[in-house]
Amino acid sequence: MDMISQLPEHIIHDILSCVSNKDSARTCVLSRTWRHLHATKPIMVFNHFEFDPHVYAHRFIPNSNRQLPSTKTPSEKKELFMDYVDSSMKRFFHQQHHSPRLRKFDLTCCTYDDATERDFGRIDQWLRDVIHNGTDTLCLHIISYRDHTYPLPQCVLASQMLHELCLSGSLLLDACRNISLPSLRVLTLCNVHNVHDDLAKHLFSGCQFAEVLRIKDCRNLVDLQASSLARLVELSIESCSFLRTVEICSLNFQLFSYSRSKIPPDIILLGASKTLRKLKQEICGIGPQSPFHQVSTFIQLEELVLEYVDFGKLPKMRISSQSLKKLVIRSLQNMKGVVEIECPNLDAMEYTSNLMPFHSLSPLNPKHFRLEFHLLAFQHVIWLEALQMLFSNGFSTTKYPKAIIVLKDHKEVVILDLDGGLIEIMFSFLCRVEDLESTSKIIIASSFVDLKNEILTPMPPYMAFNMASSCTSNFSQIFSEKLSRIIVPRSYIVEKDTTTVNIPFVLREYLTSSYQVTRIVSKWDWTV
Repeated sequence: MDMISQLPEHIIHDILSCVSNKDSARTCVLSRTWRHLHATKPIMVFNHFEFDPHVYAHRFIPNSNRQLPSTKTPSEKKELFMDYVDSSMKRFFHQQHHSPRLRKFDLTCCTYDDATERDFGRIDQWLRDVIHNGTDTLCLHIISYRDHTYPLPQCVLASQMLHELCLSGSLLLDACRNISLPSLRVLTLCNVHNVHDDLAKHLFSGCQFAEVLRIKDCRNLVDLQASSLARLVELSIESCSFLRTVEICSLNFQLFSYSRSKIPPDIILLGASKTLRKLKQEICGIGPQSPFHQVSTFIQLEELVLEYVDFGKLPKMRISSQSLKKLVIRSLQNMKGVVEIECPNLDAMEYTSNLMPFHSLSPLNPKHFRLEFHLLAFQHVIWLEALQMLFSNGFSTTKYPKAIIVLKDHKEVVILDLDGGLIEIMFSFLCRVEDLESTSKIIIASSFVDLKNEILTPMPPYMAFNMASSCTSNFSQIFSEKLSRIIVPRSYIVEKDTTTVNIPFVLREYLTSSYQVTRIVSKWDWTV
């Protein structure tokens, strides 16, 4: 019995929407039921870059008719792409009485020849058909290599059913005077250089029910007034170098993300400070009005993420919050002092830094914990004091933490199950700073780390793993099984080394009836 022919039509459409247009068309040979369904799937994605892989090279070719490694010129390839989209659209709407309502229309199109005006006219017709059909999601990315801007038709910004709108590239929005998007919930503006402060304010006033706003690389924005978005829940800003102020007035605001700007804007939260739950700052500086300085006032803040943040001339950094549950700090820049953390209700914490350690001003007992650093000579004493203070303050996790010390250019790895007295072994290792190189990595985590990506990449020809644990623990066995599944057996030989003299000296002195050390060596199989 032909089971796939018995599938409901909406199930087949969902399946076809998960594959590319090319693979979707190939399914027409499966059965009569599938023969024409690829033309009526409710998600339509047309990408010029996938149709013509050499399209990026066209902008660097002065003569658009110059031949690339192909039998057709760039103009001819572009015309084929436009014809393909045109025929697909006509086929879909021709069978509209059999087709479902279009859920998503995603178009990425490039223009680089003298037929730009004619191309824009065809795009206008596609958009009118899509809006008339009542699509939920519209993504439009126009790339013009000759400084042509595509004037967005009025029908797009006056759609009554559009739920998500993503605009990117060489678009002109000034011609759209009457903006009314009552159903819009998600708005994304990416690399739209013509969007300025007044236009953004006018655009926001027409989509007052929007809940998610994403802005990326809009260089003409200086003063972002988003106070008209009274239901805003999430705001993400990336690579807006000239942005200076952001004003938000929403009682539902929960997530703010800002990244990739040396000079951060001043953030004005009018009433939104009481509802903010997640704050993320990445690859940027810390200004006087940065939300980071207001962490203690965010009474519902649950997650704080700081990545590659430049603290400039700030003498110290302090994070104090009673509601914070997750804290992620990675690669702080220009830190002059120790990071002070006072978050007694943390459930998860990650701290990765080579500059300064942190001091916890309250007992720290997260369920998920990860600390990674390089023990450099000039910071040796500071890091040891911070670790001793951490463990002396009753630090513990639901799963006993593991310490991984990678030595000698990733050739020797020491893994300690910090259960009981093995904490003493860890400090014995760290006190021998002369044995630790600048490339040595120390990881203290509440669970097993990603061995393949963090330790075994790149995989050296020889690597030894020394696992120390109590005699009653099965830690060594569990780790050995994980290691054997990761290392390729055809290329490497994994074997147990029973020679005691090869075990690092600091571990040998702890070989007693209470502790055990298992050494596993992986080496390249030169016979393969």
